Amino acid sequence: LKSTHLAELNIAQSSFFQNLLQVMPPLHHEDLMATADDQMGQKSEPTRDPVNVMTSSGFFDVWPRIWLRRSSRSFSIRNVLFWQSYVKFLKSQVSIEALLELLRQGAEQLASQPVAEAEFHAALAELSAGALRAVRKAEDKELRDRLWTAFRP
Repeated sequence: LKSTHLAELNIAQSSFFQNLLQVMPPLHHEDLMATADDQMGQKSEPTRDPVNVMTSSGFFDVWPRIWLRRSSRSFSIRNVLFWQSYVKFLKSQVSIEALLELLRQGAEQLASQPVAEAEFHAALAELSAGALRAVRKAEDKELRDRLWTAFRP
């Protein structure tokens, strides 16, 4: 897939990002959720399999293999790498101002969830880590500084 193919799918739209904010928190956070024996119906969620495919280690060959080692039961490196790829794509498709506003709103939405819903707070950490990783190069310093401000006003 090329960026033009992804752009045709309209995945740079705010509505798609809002859908991701609902779908991503439960992914790879089964240990944080009270879903013993699928009480919440998480395994039958219709978007689970397609998004799992998007976050699998084989989907993006550029992901460093060492990063895929599990370092925590609550923090999903796969989700971080997905957010990194998505933010990098968004950076090429929307204005910097639109990108910052989208990420600020996303962080605010995830942070506003009840403390008992730990998967949303883990997703906030993953979104932040992935977004900051997407702008880690020297030429992105100004954007990185502004992104930090957006995530922690």
